[in-house]
Amino acid sequence: MMIFLDKSLVFFATPKTGSTAFHKAFGSKADILFTKNPRVTHIAPKRFNKMIAPYVRPLMSEPVNSIALIREPIEWLGSWYRYRQRGENLNTSSSTADVSFDEFVEAYLGNDRPKYANVGQQAQFITGGGDKPLVTQLWRYTAIDDLTLYLRLQLGFNFKLEQVNVSPKRALSLSPENNRTLQSHFQKDFDLYENAIGG
Repeated sequence: MMIFLDKSLVFFATPKTGSTAFHKAFGSKADILFTKNPRVTHIAPKRFNKMIAPYVRPLMSEPVNSIALIREPIEWLGSWYRYRQRGENLNTSSSTADVSFDEFVEAYLGNDRPKYANVGQQAQFITGGGDKPLVTQLWRYTAIDDLTLYLRLQLGFNFKLEQVNVSPKRALSLSPENNRTLQSHFQKDFDLYENAIGG
């Protein structure tokens, strides 16, 4: 998460939406930067509103512009699946090296998720369990180029995003049944994505 006090802008790092690239590109310009430890890098809007906002909002003019990214839900799960195939996860309970994507999604849909499939939910991060996003702007991951241009204008300086934290390429084949179940059980994620900014 990054906070720019004089710009009244808060950038939330939704997991697996390219936040590391944004942090590397202009995190040094932020007044407050939460990074390195995932527990603080990925502070959700609900926790920010409760714990951090009371201290920083008096230093910011109104309205505060809060921004987060959301990824198409199946693609987001695919990113987690590929990330957990990386070398540092091998021979651990977090590894998906010996699991197909379909098996990964089936485990994610289960009531007792194994560690490799326990990856949270975008909607929970963005809404805090409510019906609406707790940010003023929710952008699609596919609109990163447009968001980059917007942030350059808002922040008043130029920056370039570079590919970082890249995971291995893997086929993401999903059975029709698991596809239907995923879209049914996590409808909020799909709705949030459909209504987010970007084409």
